[in-house]
Order: sequence, then C-alpha cells, then structure tokens
Amino acid sequence: MIFDFRFSILDWRLRAVSTAALLSAAVLLLSACSLPAEPEPPAAGTFDAALAAVNRGDLAALRAEISKGGGLNSRARADMGKLDPEAWLILQGARWREHDLAACYRASDDVAMAAALGFSDDALTSTLLRAPSRQSERIAEARRHFRNVEPPARLFADLDPKPCPPSFSAYLLKYKAELSERVCVALIGFAGMRLTELHAAEEYGVPEEPAPGAAFANPAAALSSREFTPLLVLFPQTLPSAACGLELAAVDDAGTVYWASWVAKQGRWQLRFAYRNTLAQRLQRAREDALRKIREAARTWLEQRKSWPAPAELNLQPHDWVDAGGDSGERGWQVHATAPKTGFRLANGGLLPPKAEDPLVWTQDGRYGIAWDGRFLTVP
Repeated sequence: MIFDFRFSILDWRLRAVSTAALLSAAVLLLSACSLPAEPEPPAAGTFDAALAAVNRGDLAALRAEISKGGGLNSRARADMGKLDPEAWLILQGARWREHDLAACYRASDDVAMAAALGFSDDALTSTLLRAPSRQSERIAEARRHFRNVEPPARLFADLDPKPCPPSFSAYLLKYKAELSERVCVALIGFAGMRLTELHAAEEYGVPEEPAPGAAFANPAAALSSREFTPLLVLFPQTLPSAACGLELAAVDDAGTVYWASWVAKQGRWQLRFAYRNTLAQRLQRAREDALRKIREAARTWLEQRKSWPAPAELNLQPHDWVDAGGDSGERGWQVHATAPKTGFRLANGGLLPPKAEDPLVWTQDGRYGIAWDGRFLTVP
C-alpha cells in the first residue's frame, strides 16, 4: 500500500486554517460579550462627584463633596469673623436649610457645626433617599397610590451647575419645576470652587404662577435695576421653557448680599422680588431695630411708673442690648452668645428722666442714639 503524503499535508493545512478561524471568531465573540470598561470616576469636590454619591447612596462621600466634613468648624468660625449671619449662611450653603444660628455660634466640633447648619446625618440621608427616588405617593379616596416618575435629581440637568464666578464669594440657587405632574425642587450651592449644597426632593403643592402684569422674554429684561445684573452670570446657559421658579442668593467679598426670585411660564419671565444690601447697611439696620425696641420699653415704663428705669427693670432680654453695628456686637453674632455683651446704655445713666431734646438710649461710645420721637441722632 502506498501512502500519499501530499494529501496528508493538505489536510493538515486545512485543519490549521479552520482552527485559526475558529479562534479568531471566538476572540471577536468574547470581545463583543465582555463588559464595557468602567468610566473614569468624576473628580473629587465637583458637582458630578456629589451627584454620583447621591445616586449610589454614599453618605460619607456626599458629606465630603459638599464640604461638610473635616475642617468645617474651623472654617465656619473663621468666616464668622468676617461676615454677619445673613451673608455667612450663604457662604456655608445653609440659607435654605433648617439651621440654628445660636447652635452654630456655640459649636465646638465639625459634627455639631454640621448639625446646626442643617447638614446632620438625618438631613443628608433625606437627600440620598429623595433625590434619586422614582416613586411618587398620592392619596386619593383615602388610599395611598404609588406611581413611577422621573427622579427629582433630574432637575439638575436643567441647571448647568458651575463654580462661583470671581464676582462673588458664594451663591445658592433654588429651582422649582413641574416634573412628572408634581412639583420638585433642586438646591445647588458653591463657595468659590467648593460645592456647599446639593439637594433635590419632591414638594407638595402646585407650580408657581406669574402674577398679573408684565412678563419678559428673559430674566435680564425682568430686572428692575442694573445693580442686580451681576446675578445673571449665575443663570443656567439654557433656560427651561416650561413653568418654573428660580431663586438666587449670593454674597461678594465685601459682604454685600444679593437675593432675587423669578417665575416663568411658557418662556415668559417675571421678577418676584430683588434685594441687595451691604454688610454696613445690615448692621446699621440691626442697630436701629435694637434702639427702637429699647426706646419702646423705656417709654412704656415711664408712662406706667412715672420714673426713669434702670436697664435691668425693663422687659427686655440680654440679647436685646446687643449693638450689632458696634465693636462689641461682632457683626451681630453676640445676639447668639450665652452672655451677650451690652452695646447700649440709657440716657443720664438711667438715674433721671432725660430732657425732651435728649435721646432715650445711647450706644456705648455715645455717638449714636434715639430720641423721644424716634429720630436717630448722631454725634460727630
């Protein structure tokens, strides 16, 4: 028997080619079926990182991303030395949180400060549960009904969150809109490049409606004064066209506070209010409010007792004697001290009724007071 080696070699080559083809096909099949590569995690300290923490329910990460973890107390207390409570709350991202200023002033560690500002574990857990929730509850005919909806966190897609521009030290933005036939709210805050607030939730109620009156094609046209135009840089680049409400609060390096609110429907914007005042104006207003209160208490005593009272005899609390505009008032924070410093004194040392032309109450330095008729008097 003669064996033909030519056919054996040809058969071997055909088998080798078939095996190689099968291996290539297998590699392609496995590549197609393999899991996609994990995306790069967002950079720490950014809005995307905070939103990712919310979506995965990571409490510790959310606290760190919104600057409410380590170092909060020392940073917040340093800011107290520069600003009054109103501006300070914007800087901390807590203006629209359930905060306790007295507890903030007395806080001794990061945990106590976070809780006083409204960023306790319970408060942040509420964000983790409500922001990504796709369930909405309604009560009808004495029964609870649940339905699938878009999550409140979807509102962030309308806002184009961005760090604070150089013209401001910090800002907060509140956005309300109708989503899946119910009202939702989203909050975002930045202090410089740091994120300070992130929250979204369903709200009970009806969408905001513009009041009767003029409406404008854009928020800039709705502004009543050019002094508020710096706020426009904080607006989203693409404004939503559906019914919504937008509120902005910002503070600059000098402590000037801007606060404005708009409402829109079908792309027409209306300004609800716009507010701006400086740190000096707010401290002066607090000083004058305190003087009026002491004046009324002293006048009431004089009318009832026919004698000039001592300070302790008036129906006032220790914090009523704080002069926010004076050095002892520490920009209004002394109101929340355990033993507030006295910033005012009664005329004539509280021993004799003052003359008609004299003020009833002086500041401690004797340069500012309030008269019987409510006029404020200044001594050069």
